[in-house]
Amino acid sequence: MNIWIVTTGSSDVKLKTDKNWNHLYRSIRNQLNLSFSPYRPPNSDSEEAFMVPARITGMVYGGQLEEYYDDLTFPLWEAFSQQLKGHLISEQDQIVLILTDQSATFDADDKRQKKSPYWQDTCELKPILERYLQQKFPGVEIVPLILKPQEKPGLDDWDGVLNLVRDEFERIVLELQPDTVYVSHQASTPAISSAVQFESLTRFGSRVKFLISNEQDGSLTRFIDRSSYLKRIRRQEALALLNNFDYSGVYQLLKDDLEESNMSVSLEILEKLEMAMLWNYAKFQEFLERYFDLSSENSEGWWCDNWWRTAYEAAYLATIRLKQGNTVEAFFHAFRAVEGAFLEWGKQEFKAHIQMNSSRAYLQPSILCDPKNYFKEAKINPDKPEKNNSLGNLKLKFQDLDNRLNNQEKDKQKPKGEILYGTTLYRLFETQKPDSKNMPEYKRFTAQDGISDKRNKNFHQLEGLSKDDVFRDWEVDNLEEWEKRILTYLNFIAQPDLPQEFTSLEEASLMSKVHEKLVNTIASYQPE
Repeated sequence: MNIWIVTTGSSDVKLKTDKNWNHLYRSIRNQLNLSFSPYRPPNSDSEEAFMVPARITGMVYGGQLEEYYDDLTFPLWEAFSQQLKGHLISEQDQIVLILTDQSATFDADDKRQKKSPYWQDTCELKPILERYLQQKFPGVEIVPLILKPQEKPGLDDWDGVLNLVRDEFERIVLELQPDTVYVSHQASTPAISSAVQFESLTRFGSRVKFLISNEQDGSLTRFIDRSSYLKRIRRQEALALLNNFDYSGVYQLLKDDLEESNMSVSLEILEKLEMAMLWNYAKFQEFLERYFDLSSENSEGWWCDNWWRTAYEAAYLATIRLKQGNTVEAFFHAFRAVEGAFLEWGKQEFKAHIQMNSSRAYLQPSILCDPKNYFKEAKINPDKPEKNNSLGNLKLKFQDLDNRLNNQEKDKQKPKGEILYGTTLYRLFETQKPDSKNMPEYKRFTAQDGISDKRNKNFHQLEGLSKDDVFRDWEVDNLEEWEKRILTYLNFIAQPDLPQEFTSLEEASLMSKVHEKLVNTIASYQPE
């Protein structure tokens, strides 16, 4: 048992002569109420067929086939029929004929217009195509399925069409499992073509063979094996997933095909997808180590010179999350980028005075003796502590920490140190970047009730965030200002260690280069 599933289009049935056209058309003209002439003659003296919109062809000829059937020609179907001869021969075989009807989608005014898709519908061709198929494949069951949307945008709505096709395919009743399912999906709208491909493969899997042709050259008609066809479909699906930065989805879609191939480009795509997934999971250090092929021998020096890179990757990820509509992650990745840049700066600046505990950096009292004299601007008034400045209070904290470490009682837990975070980090940062105190953006971030405090507010609630919420808490009005503000912070923190002052987060991110390479490589990739 075999099945042929075939879509229909507006040029499937043409006139090879117009000798009977005028009087046949006049008999139904009043039913149409057209504002245009439906008849188009050939452009030359060649044998090109006369063109009439599909719905009108069916209405004119559908009821008068006994006398006028020979006026019609079926150029695409002839090529199909030749290929399928001998494959559809028994009463158990089926031809599933997919027709379209948008009569419920368009109003009277639409239906008067020449460009209305209503006139390209193929439902009125049903008796014509059935007669053709009965002649070519006598005894084979013909199962017409009509796609009939109820509202605009009609048959150009991809999601709606997929649902229509799925519902109509439920009407294909099979007593036996088919050996082969031939699918011809070129005709009709792109949405129908895609939906028929998808639903055929979903239902019939490895039994599917695609039958394609060329209206101008029937010799190009051929079968395409499912595996080869699927690889090309997957490539297009992968590009669509990349457009939404769904690297895991692309990896799952292409992994088997790429691993089966021995082509170097396949291995390159897999490698870059694995890097992209690390980045997408915010594993920026692993991503950068893969990108630069860092080993344990050469990584320490590299990280000393490039401590700032993870912050720019986190910031770029924040913009991607916003484009994906994931505003909560966008909000927090942006804060992680700025706060992480401060932290990475501090870990480099104070590395001689840091002890790590559970991946957290704790400053030790030895910082008080550093030759840089970080506390030279500290003001301490023993008689009036309220007169101390913030750096003075921080110095007192380290002195107290030093006393506790030197006079520690045996049965008490040893202090870990002063965590390198928040106010402690900002005050020390200001000792090395004194111009920060005059920088409005910096003061907005670190001030009490400033931008940083708003991050804490959102950490402790379960509500979602809108884009407007994100912009408001960052004290900007739109995406462009938001990116600019984050970039201002990162460039300021990372100077003078940057090789250049970046003008955009996309420019600064290495992932943007990986993404561009993935798109170009997959787009040009030719599966075996």
